[in-house]
Amino acid sequence: MTILVAYATQFGSTAGIAEAIGAAICESGAVVDVRCVRDVQEIASYHAVVVGSAVHLGHLLPEAVEFVQRHQSDLRRVPVALFCVYISSPPQRTREAYLDDIRGLVRPVSEGFFSGRFDRRGAALLIPKVLAWLVPPIDRRNWREIRGWASSLAPLLRSADES
Repeated sequence: MTILVAYATQFGSTAGIAEAIGAAICESGAVVDVRCVRDVQEIASYHAVVVGSAVHLGHLLPEAVEFVQRHQSDLRRVPVALFCVYISSPPQRTREAYLDDIRGLVRPVSEGFFSGRFDRRGAALLIPKVLAWLVPPIDRRNWREIRGWASSLAPLLRSADES
């Protein structure tokens, strides 16, 4: 079984989470490719796909939405899991709404919601750069939670693929 973990990242936090997800799925015996959505041309050769994106200003990154739109027909033929990465811990309803832009285009077997990392580069998007350098880095990634969710994916992706 070959699985694609495709991600959209702005400053690398989501890429790190995607790598951890890929490594955890590999432990189940699957072959996993972890790639930025910009680098994925086709997905027809994959048995399952995991799509993830950073959340910026309450929405997934545009390239993640475009990836799902572009590959929608292939994504409807294979099991798909979705995840998103945000800096704050919003209420569950808000958090689940982050995936609304793509949830209707695919039928996800699972959804993951993870806190990410925020640093001076991210702060510079929101406040003047001089002040951004005063912002301490914040890393809220919970690797145990991420690996736990990813480990739970293998049987879901496999059983959905077999049906």
